[in-house]
Amino acid sequence: MPMSFLDDTSFANKTIALVYQIRQSSIPSALSFKLIGAVSGLWPIKEVNGSLLLYHSSAVLCVDSQTEFRLMVEDNRIVVYLTNMLSRSCISPDIAASIQECLTVTLQAVLKFYLISIGKNHRQVNVSNLFHIEVGEVCCRSPCVVSLSKAKQTPEWVCGSGNTHFSRDPLLWIFNKTHQECSSNCPGLDESVLTMSPSEQHLSRLAYQLNIQSCRELIINLGIQLNEWEDIEYSYIRMPLIIKIMALNFWKTKNIVGRPNKSFNNLLDALKAVGDTRHLLCKVFREYTHLLDIADVRLQEVPDDDVLQGLPKNLGNCAIPLGIELGISVSSIEETMTRHPRDMYNQISDILRKWKTSTCSREVKPTIYKLMLALERVHTGGLDYLKDIYLGQ
Repeated sequence: MPMSFLDDTSFANKTIALVYQIRQSSIPSALSFKLIGAVSGLWPIKEVNGSLLLYHSSAVLCVDSQTEFRLMVEDNRIVVYLTNMLSRSCISPDIAASIQECLTVTLQAVLKFYLISIGKNHRQVNVSNLFHIEVGEVCCRSPCVVSLSKAKQTPEWVCGSGNTHFSRDPLLWIFNKTHQECSSNCPGLDESVLTMSPSEQHLSRLAYQLNIQSCRELIINLGIQLNEWEDIEYSYIRMPLIIKIMALNFWKTKNIVGRPNKSFNNLLDALKAVGDTRHLLCKVFREYTHLLDIADVRLQEVPDDDVLQGLPKNLGNCAIPLGIELGISVSSIEETMTRHPRDMYNQISDILRKWKTSTCSREVKPTIYKLMLALERVHTGGLDYLKDIYLGQ
């Protein structure tokens, strides 16, 4: 793999590192193929100009439009770089933990098979003693890592180059995905994230966590007038989720006098002002990972047109939230709603068409698995329909 990405000075600020140090004198030659094969069943190999970024002992894999990771097998260690294009503080803890879990399980299985194949008794094989995990950041064009125990025990460390590194982001590799709420010692979003503008997807995920009254109070506190809120309510009568989503996006796009910037800080201040101390903004960076249990290379293919045509009949009224989760802009979704008024099935069909054609043109593969993830997030049906077709379940 070309290492020129390490020359990018911003790469370190966007990346966390994971290193497996193997205690064997050499790594089995097939290990890199096994590891890449395992993760590529969950996340596709990235493509650039039609070419897969797949090399002899390394690969670049695509998580979503903002997140990718590099896997490299070197001598007696395995190096993983997980990168978010905005900031490492925007990395989903669920994704980081899932990548680590997949690699760890695969590594254990490969090393056990290797030892048994050279004559070791399977009852005497303890692969946990054959490697240890280190976590950290990128420093001086290489992974700057410490043991897991040290990262857990100290909030920061100073490396050999004299640079200070913090444990918070590297510990995402071992995040407990079963926790639905933040821990009592969670400091909230990092300052680097608080200054960013929330995406339409972030706002949609926030809307899911608010009831209609709390959203109204939040919107008014953000500077939207009551009559503007009422106009949105009237436009989407009896659709509370859509009202919340569209109101938050209206705030994001409206030019409010004295409030030119729209940031997570604005949302945090407004939430505090209305007395909501829950870590709702942390949750917009969480990802559902339940579907990893059924992930399969077949799901990395592009869904057939006839499947997409039949999908709307298996869904509820979800054109707006589904479109946002699939990465379609709100303005494009509104164009669809205007073109197909009061026609739920055609609205969803048009959203799916836009998703498939627009992502293909941006070289971001519109896979069956990504569609399943979006359907799971909006939870209005359709998952069983896709499972029956592509997995025979």
